[in-house]
Amino acid sequence: TATHGAFGAIAFGIGTTQVRDVLATQTIAMESLKVRRIEVTGKLRPGVYAKDLTL
Repeated sequence: TATHGAFGAIAFGIGTTQVRDVLATQTIAMESLKVRRIEVTGKLRPGVYAKDLTL
């Protein structure tokens, strides 16, 4: 499970074959990520924070 996204970095899980490839080439093949836009309007209720929206 990838958890590095908490540090403002892109993170994703890879398998053992991909780990081998990364160690051998210092690169990883991946498809382009799709861009999505989510717009939230209104006010959050007391006790609800921006982090709650991202989860």
